[in-house]
Formats: sequence, structure tokens, C-alpha cells
Amino acid sequence: MAAVEQIDRATRMQASATQETSVALDQIEKSARLAEANIRAADERVQAVEAALKTGRTSVESLIGGVNAGLQDTQTSVSTVARLVGVGRKIEKVVDAIALITVQTSMLAVSGSVGAARAGESGRGFAIVSNDIRALAREAPSNVERAKDTARGVLEQIALLKSDLEQIASSSQAE
Repeated sequence: MAAVEQIDRATRMQASATQETSVALDQIEKSARLAEANIRAADERVQAVEAALKTGRTSVESLIGGVNAGLQDTQTSVSTVARLVGVGRKIEKVVDAIALITVQTSMLAVSGSVGAARAGESGRGFAIVSNDIRALAREAPSNVERAKDTARGVLEQIALLKSDLEQIASSSQAE
């Protein structure tokens, strides 16, 4: 009988161990399913992040393209402004030449008046023309001065614009 009890006890222990193993296998199976679900969710998140990164990269590349295009436009504008400075300097020279012509015209009018006075009665018509020329020569300096002021103002504005554009170009390059 002792052998039967021992076999019975061993059988019960075996049954208990089998049941525990079965419960453990069920637990392992549940854990495996949960791990599989977590892996799928993680994979989906990785794919979503990857798609977001691709979209972000495309946006950044587009932004870089826009900044580069803006930089090129700004550099073109700086070149144009530099040419405008040259044009402004030429205008200043023309205005200076006009001022010199005004002085010479005034001197010519005085000389004409002197010549007309010497000619007496026969130079009377020439005296009238000389007076008209002298009147024009008197008006010219104020007009020349206004033209000089305008040219200086334009050159100052061009210099400010050039400085601003150069700063924009530097900032764009840094970005």
C-alpha cells in the first residue's frame, strides 16, 4: 500500500506540476501576444515618425531653397544698387558741369553787356539779349543746387538700401 500511496502522491504532484506548467504556458502565451501587439504598435509609431521626418525634411529643403532664392535675389539687388551708385555719381558730375556752364554763361552775359555798351546804339539789341541771358544765369544756381540736393538725397537713399540689402544677404547666408 505504501507503494500505491507513493504513486498516488507522485501522480498528484505530477498533475499539480502539469497544471502549474499549463498556467505558466498560458501566461507566457498572453505575454507573447501582448509583446507582439506592443511590437506592432511600436512599428506603427516608428513608421509615423519616419513619415513625419520625411515631411519635415521636405519642408526644410523647401525652406532652404526659398532662402537661397531670396539670397540670390538680394545679391542681384545689391548689384543693381551698386550700378545705381555709379549712375548717381554720373548725375552729380552732370550737375557740376551744369553749374560750371551757369557760371560761364553769367560771365558771357556780362561780357556781352560790356560789348553792347561799347557798340553804343548799334549794340542795343545785343544788350537786351545779354540781360535775358544774365537773368537766366541768375536763376540757374538755385536750380542747380536743388538738382545737387536731389542727387545727394538719392545717393544717400541708395547707400542705405545697399547697406540693408547687404545685411539681409549676410543674414540669409548665415541661415
